Amino acid sequence: MKNWITIVLCCGFYSIYAQTSNELDLYKKKYPNSFVVILKHVEEVTIDVVNKDSLAISIHHYEEKIYTNKLASSFSGQASLQYNSFNSIKDIDAYVVNTTGAKIRKTKVKSFFTKDVFDDAIFYDYKKEISFVYPTLEEGSKTFLEYKETVSDPHFLGNFYFANYSPVEVSELVVKYSPSLEIDFKLFNTDSVKIDYSLSTEKKYNIRKWTFKNGKEYKSSPNDQDPRYYLPHIIYYIKQYEHKGITTKVYSDVEQLYKWYYSMLSKMKSSDSNELKPIVDSLIAGKTNEQEKVKAIYYWVQDNIKYIAFEDGMNGFVPEAGSSVCSNRYGDCKGMSNLLVEMLGLAGIKAYHTWIGSRDIPYKYTEVPTVYVDNHMIVAYPVGEQFYFLDATSKQLSFNYPSAFIQGKQALIGIDKDHYLLKDVMVVDAEKNYNIDTSYVSIEGNTLKGKGVVQVDGYLKYYIMNYLQNSSADDTQKYLEWFLQKGNNKFSLKKYDLKNLYSRDKELVISYEYDIKDYVNVNNNEYYVNMQLYKGLIDSKMEKDRENAFENSFTAHNLNVVILQLSDKYKVKYLPDNVSFKGKGYLSEVVYTQQNNTVVLEQDYIRTGLVLEPSDFAQWNEMVKILKRSYNESIVFEKK
Repeated sequence: MKNWITIVLCCGFYSIYAQTSNELDLYKKKYPNSFVVILKHVEEVTIDVVNKDSLAISIHHYEEKIYTNKLASSFSGQASLQYNSFNSIKDIDAYVVNTTGAKIRKTKVKSFFTKDVFDDAIFYDYKKEISFVYPTLEEGSKTFLEYKETVSDPHFLGNFYFANYSPVEVSELVVKYSPSLEIDFKLFNTDSVKIDYSLSTEKKYNIRKWTFKNGKEYKSSPNDQDPRYYLPHIIYYIKQYEHKGITTKVYSDVEQLYKWYYSMLSKMKSSDSNELKPIVDSLIAGKTNEQEKVKAIYYWVQDNIKYIAFEDGMNGFVPEAGSSVCSNRYGDCKGMSNLLVEMLGLAGIKAYHTWIGSRDIPYKYTEVPTVYVDNHMIVAYPVGEQFYFLDATSKQLSFNYPSAFIQGKQALIGIDKDHYLLKDVMVVDAEKNYNIDTSYVSIEGNTLKGKGVVQVDGYLKYYIMNYLQNSSADDTQKYLEWFLQKGNNKFSLKKYDLKNLYSRDKELVISYEYDIKDYVNVNNNEYYVNMQLYKGLIDSKMEKDRENAFENSFTAHNLNVVILQLSDKYKVKYLPDNVSFKGKGYLSEVVYTQQNNTVVLEQDYIRTGLVLEPSDFAQWNEMVKILKRSYNESIVFEKK
């Protein structure tokens, strides 16, 4: 590719021969916690209009890194490039340059290996990966990678990340396009960084350029949101283009995206209703309530169709016929959704194909109306002005709950060829995701004996059901010992009983008995018992260097009640203080009450938010500090 970037790259290559130890020392000092620095990351996109139905899209990639750690070869020898049905990669040039004194050694990568990559989270395409190994990496090595990518379908262009988990000295996106073409873009997570932007013309192209310099090294932590929530990046896309007076729309707005999606539905193979109708009739027989009919069909699809993500190119957008999914007894999210729509239709019930993105995707259709917004298909069932969002890929999930990973997301509901709706999926209220554990305890010597009942509903019940229904007796015992554990590691689960394990629409009830040996401390005539048998937030402090928001899978209401009945020969001498702490999106309380010789402890934790932002970490840590003090408190009683 003979253009400005090639000249820059060549100049960049020859400049490395002037590398001295000062350059290595500079980056080691500038980024002491990194073992690799991305010196330059450039993508140049060129878009030409070929005819009314075709664009020529190519992307020239270039990346240059320096390794600043002696363990460079251990960390970073492996590298890979991915592509799919909608793009291709060629002309890969990868090599390593090492400088020892005045001696410069260039070692090219000679072997490249291609393999399939499977990703259940992406429903619209399969991936392939070209992997290779940079040889002779050592401290001070520089790696160079250059290749050309061709994009075959304009719907799959494009995004660019300015920053990374390694420091980036310079990253740049250049988009060159014909004046007869209109593009749009949106920047994300760039409020706190500087992106230089320019718009110019050169010969037959308009040129947009975004440049980012001296980017910091981003960090990841447990329960982070997806990197798309915090890494600076851009999504750019083609709105429309003109050729000989004919305008072709690509992503002009949400309506255009919807029309393209709906056109994929029209490519579905016809379904055999003779196969589905008898099943539907048997499921709804005797049911007069519409929602009961919907439940019966929905639960049947969940129970009888196995979710398998298998896609091939554009077929990743075309659902399989419902009868085929039913005959095969498996399907991807589109196939399972289409089967559900067809079966409900045969029952005379309206339901709609619905496109949606999982929560790891931060975008809305109204922000960037492209395929980058979604990765999943579900079914929307209308009741008045409201919708139930049914996801048959989520086994055991109740009719009343959307999948946890789509809560709060914007859904694109396909009504018919010309009409659609945008609706936000609800975030399930904490009171519907409850875990209430009531334990009656008594003291025998220095052993605490207990009988308890746990009531669970919502997403936690869903996860427990999924696990236990496929577990052996030994695995169930081990799981419940972990789930029900109280006090300390001397907790021993003696017996348990599970009720409603196989019911989606009833709360799960676990009755159990246990003891904790050596739990009661005795000093002279005084007895000490820590009634806070559950210390779920003790290790939840946010680390000082955490940069990103903390994400929870769902809201929750956890109530732990411990009821201690003392015999008449004892009297309570001391009760710890009550604790109450309210923060943004959560509430925590510890309340002791006493009536005669009965002491009741209630530990109440309500989480109403899905995400805890960094600005709220200090307040959260203050709560954890207060709770830790409370966790260490014991009631004191003595013999009369």
